[in-house]
Amino acid sequence: MDDWCAEEVRLTGMQRAEFARAARLLLAIGAIQCLIALTAVIAVYVGDDIGAYIVATASLFLTIAWAMIALRYRGSRDRAERARRASLLVEGLGLQLRPNERLQRETDFSVSSAAGKANEDPAYYATRASRGAERLVEMLEESAFWSSQLMRHSKTFTTIMFGILGLVTIAAIVGLVPVAMPTRLSAVRAIAAAFSVVVVADMFGALISFDRAQRRLDQLLLRLDAVTKRDALSPEIVAVLTEYNSTVEGAPMFPPGIYERHQECINRLWAERRSRTKSRSHASA
Repeated sequence: MDDWCAEEVRLTGMQRAEFARAARLLLAIGAIQCLIALTAVIAVYVGDDIGAYIVATASLFLTIAWAMIALRYRGSRDRAERARRASLLVEGLGLQLRPNERLQRETDFSVSSAAGKANEDPAYYATRASRGAERLVEMLEESAFWSSQLMRHSKTFTTIMFGILGLVTIAAIVGLVPVAMPTRLSAVRAIAAAFSVVVVADMFGALISFDRAQRRLDQLLLRLDAVTKRDALSPEIVAVLTEYNSTVEGAPMFPPGIYERHQECINRLWAERRSRTKSRSHASA
């Protein structure tokens, strides 16, 4: 295996392992958010001061845990995104990282080399074009297509979760009305409900971000359809690559399980898209 190819396979493996770690942290965050919403409801219906204080305190500590895990998730996600950007260039153009940059990336990952090795996949990208501008464009198109589809499914999943947690939060707030008196107990219940509102607001923000990212990726795919026959290293392609990176990194990460659940369907849709693209190319030749 050529040096550039071996380096790309290793980068892809580390990237996937880092994304897997970020997904596990995201799963933990989701579980904590559900518990926060649940404790808000429990706090409203607990009838004594001590019980309400215990539940509200639990909600506070869960919120702190959410913030701490979110920091770790953000760091892992950033490392995975940096590896993804590098692997696009290394795999697409056949570039090789300088030794000092390679060493920096190796020490930057929070996952082990063994985990990266287990996630290596030489066929991670479907393109069979030789390394160079054409290969980079095909990889970019494939990445944008998959990201768009996964954003769409993530938006659907997040909408469902937003609806469920929203109903739970409404139940907590409505439950406050009969006991809305200026007492310490009602204040504790209101604080617990406020934590749940924060969770729902975060979920709503994720929903909007998924929708915006999916729309931008669909627009990028249309632009790629129009420029794939031109010079692949034209300023427009560089702009598309930059915008793609900005879009996927600015959006939330796909919820855990979304990729695995829809992988077969998206593979089929991608194969159909490539078949249509080749048919158009032959027809215009």
